[in-house]
Amino acid sequence: MLISRQYSNSLPSNGTVDCAGYLYKTSLRPKFRKRFYILKNNMLYYYINQQHDGIPKGWIKLTEDPEKIYLDEKKKNNFHLETFEGKEYSVVCPTPEEAKIWTTSIKNSILSHPKQNSNDENVQNS
Repeated sequence: MLISRQYSNSLPSNGTVDCAGYLYKTSLRPKFRKRFYILKNNMLYYYINQQHDGIPKGWIKLTEDPEKIYLDEKKKNNFHLETFEGKEYSVVCPTPEEAKIWTTSIKNSILSHPKQNSNDENVQNS
C-alpha cells in the first residue's frame, strides 16, 4: 500500500519513504510471515508491526536491476524480488493493486538510487 494516513505515524522522520504497508514474505523457512515494510532508498526495512520502535527486525538490500522485480503471472497478489546478492524472495500483498504499487515503487527506488548500496550487507535479520 502506498503511504497513507493510517501508516503515517509509523514512518521514520528522516529521509523520504517510497512505500509502506503490510506484506507477507517468505523467510529462510518456506513460510510466509506478515511484517510491516518500509521502502526507502533502495532498501526494504521490515518490522513486526507498524507500532515499531524505529529499529527494524531486518532489511533487504534490493538488486540494482529493476527487471529482477516482477509480478507473478499466476498469483496476482504476489511479486518476486531479488536482493543485491542474488537471493530471491516471493512477496504476497493484500490485493493485486497493491502488488502493482509495490513493484512500481521498488523499481522507481532502484532507478532513483543506483549503486548506492554496493558496500552494505545484503540482508540483516535480528
